Amino acid sequence: MAHLGNSIFVVGIDFGTTYSGYAFSSKQDFQNDPPKFTSSNWQGSKLMSMKAPTAVLLDENKELVAFGYEAENIFSEKLADGEHENFYYFHQFKMLLHNQRVTRKTEIKEVSGKSMEALKVFSIAIEHLKDHLTKKIQERLKNKLGNDDLYFVLTVPAIWDDPAKQFMREAAENAGIKK
Repeated sequence: MAHLGNSIFVVGIDFGTTYSGYAFSSKQDFQNDPPKFTSSNWQGSKLMSMKAPTAVLLDENKELVAFGYEAENIFSEKLADGEHENFYYFHQFKMLLHNQRVTRKTEIKEVSGKSMEALKVFSIAIEHLKDHLTKKIQERLKNKLGNDDLYFVLTVPAIWDDPAKQFMREAAENAGIKK
């Protein structure tokens, strides 16, 4: 496990087409008992899930309002009230990168048809997952984590080409995950 360096935790982020989540394990647990881990818990309207919908709601300034179930619920309310025009709601957007030439400038459309740079949307979603899990770990430890305390693994589909994989690496780096 020398490649983990000084990291205290090993973190896996599963950025899925439909659902996303994460799991983590302390380095010691990972080395001694790899199946031992803690996963994300997301509260839906009537359920608790280890994954949340891959849904991002942004405001008119393209800043995060909500992620996952919360994004779905808020957007549904805005839509019902006719107040959704100033929001960007991206839902199940990951596979938009499949079979497409992806660059830093690639744009994706949200459900109402407004476009935005895909790299920013992906970075915002990954950053939210990173911040959510960091908060969860810090609550357990009762202290701050340093940049080197977490070793991240981000899943990407094996069928993706190298530019799409590089795109995800860059999105993760923009989200504050070290290379």
